[in-house]
Amino acid sequence: MAFEEKSYALHREWYDDQASEEHFRKITQFLTHCITWADKMSYRLFQPLLPLCQAEPGQSWLTVGDGKYGIDAKFLLLHNQTALASDIAEPLLKYAYQKQFIPNYTIQNAEKLTFEDNSFDYVLCKEAYHHFPRPYLALYEMLRVAKKGIVLIEPQDMSLQMPLLLAFLNWGDSLFPSLVNRIYKNRYSFEEVGNFVYKVSRREMEKVALGLGLRWIAFQSFYFGYTPQMHTHKWNDFSWFSIKRRSLIHLITLAKKLKLIDLPMLATIIFKTDPPARTLQNLKSSKFEIRHLPQNPFACRTLAAAPTE
Repeated sequence: MAFEEKSYALHREWYDDQASEEHFRKITQFLTHCITWADKMSYRLFQPLLPLCQAEPGQSWLTVGDGKYGIDAKFLLLHNQTALASDIAEPLLKYAYQKQFIPNYTIQNAEKLTFEDNSFDYVLCKEAYHHFPRPYLALYEMLRVAKKGIVLIEPQDMSLQMPLLLAFLNWGDSLFPSLVNRIYKNRYSFEEVGNFVYKVSRREMEKVALGLGLRWIAFQSFYFGYTPQMHTHKWNDFSWFSIKRRSLIHLITLAKKLKLIDLPMLATIIFKTDPPARTLQNLKSSKFEIRHLPQNPFACRTLAAAPTE
């Protein structure tokens, strides 16, 4: 069995063991709090989607890797969009559909999407890209089936955004490589389900857009303070758990404002067409960093102008 096939199988097996009434209740309770502002800190996980939803109502979306009961599609549906949830494993999506939590779903391998080109206005992949064994294949597949653009919300490769950390890694690799790996344990991250955590970066996404001649890309880094205890703690703003979590979020956000660090989550929007003025304005108001990439001067020549043999 090829490694990627083993990875697909491991993920399917993991999800096969998850579907239950208790698991559905815990996860959907937590995520429903996220998408309805009941927990304003966790809402940040979905907040980067709002400028698009508000500027362009009624758009069609495909959510990729939406295996936790289709919660990403649910958010979009609650914000005047149409959405089709998809994942490589069926159990949790089927359970959510039977509970009428989502209206429909489809089973898809993100690296081999079965849809025609430009089938959806937008494609969303939130916290799933880093699970894929061949994420670039999935990225280009998402761009293929999207008409207007794609949205990735994923962990960020912090070593590429923090020059001092990168300098430390380069220096340490030349002198004490084993010590560096022990100190910086997040350098090679693997998850229990079996995948390497494939983190993204601004430069990586920018190169993807440039290679395809796409001119508009937007970024927003953020932090929402995820811990496993969030699924079980009581939703009380004055609980010790909530106070500690809010304090940590504010401390890290302050460090970001002081240019000491970047934030660990990165929302990326790659547009395939020129975004409407209202969309750009909404993104700017939401503190997105918008880049209008240069046009490739050599790819713009017409066939008639190209040299002939």
